[in-house]
Amino acid sequence: MPKLLLELISATLFLAATLATIMLVVGYSATGALTSTGVIVAVLGFALRNVIGDVFSGVALGLEAPYRIGDWIEIENFAKGRVVEVGWRTTRLHTLDQTYIIIPNSQIARERLTNYSAPRRRYRAQMRLVLDHAIPVATAKALMAEAASAADRVLKDPAPDVRAVSYDADGISYAVRYWISAFTDEMDCRDAVLSAIDLALREHDMPAPRRRVLSQSADSIAEEDVSDRSAKIARFPVVAAMDAAERTHP
Repeated sequence: MPKLLLELISATLFLAATLATIMLVVGYSATGALTSTGVIVAVLGFALRNVIGDVFSGVALGLEAPYRIGDWIEIENFAKGRVVEVGWRTTRLHTLDQTYIIIPNSQIARERLTNYSAPRRRYRAQMRLVLDHAIPVATAKALMAEAASAADRVLKDPAPDVRAVSYDADGISYAVRYWISAFTDEMDCRDAVLSAIDLALREHDMPAPRRRVLSQSADSIAEEDVSDRSAKIARFPVVAAMDAAERTHP
């Protein structure tokens, strides 16, 4: 049984026994003591409902054990860091920025939790890149996979790979996937992979995607609109039977 749960049960039994003993000493009957104890516990429970919620969330986390001391975890939309302490009410994290975060267990229980250290410490990271349509997909994939394999701190086995994700107006989107040994290496690995791919693209003179912007004057657009509408109207049989003068004059 988890240590946290044992401590909670022990504390609950001790509190109940203490209250019952006090009631008996001051002259209450056993039934009256139990009734009074129940009322007091109910009042305390209402007053301390947030604290009790944190405690029971801590018990649930202790039973499920989604993380352990030393694991790197991310609580969605909240925090990311290494677990340094798991208490009755709170979990304490130490972040990569060397800050210390104390999070209520009830907050953790409500959010999506990602454990980067389980079931093993190595894991696969990925990044999205967009290259010009002019670069053949097979060429782009081979070049980026080779560059990622040569980057520092990236694991060679399993080897990095590249997947074409989408064909968009701005270019072809790729997912570069690679394995790292631990979460603490993520930022350095991302920097190394991006630097290696950038160097490889420059060495092979491969263009980055450029946003194409076409401009036209308002007058030319108006002229095109009028000409287009006139051509469409002229297709009607009634209009087609008219000569040019009749079409342009009422």
